[in-house]
Amino acid sequence: MRVTGQRIFYLFLIGIAIYLSGCGAGVTTTSVQTTEKSMNEAVKYEGPKARIAVASFKCKAAKCGGQIGSGIRDMLIDTLVRTNKFIVLERGEGLGEIKKELELGQSGLVQEGKAPEVGLMEGADILVVGSIVAFEPNARMV
Repeated sequence: MRVTGQRIFYLFLIGIAIYLSGCGAGVTTTSVQTTEKSMNEAVKYEGPKARIAVASFKCKAAKCGGQIGSGIRDMLIDTLVRTNKFIVLERGEGLGEIKKELELGQSGLVQEGKAPEVGLMEGADILVVGSIVAFEPNARMV
């Protein structure tokens, strides 16, 4: 009886080997070469560009602390610049510094003709504002 069980087992293994050897027949392979360019590089945008400003996102979530809102803002600005579809205007931390520089130029302390001029900043066509209402600092993508 034991010999018969071994024969069935060996026949089973031989059958699987024959079946698997037939699976490879007729298989063709293809080679795809990429240019290693991202979608934004491959499709160049040359149309009109809207002036856009992005405000810092407010953190309203319980676990949202620190500089999360300004970090989200920075990531969004970086992405908007890479699209090459917008003129991204400074409206964050740099705007305060620009105001200080303009005030310094108007104070009379800067050489005449070398001070920045008031009223030369562009207005935004689009202003992005937002809030973070849910945030889990230890969450991970699976």
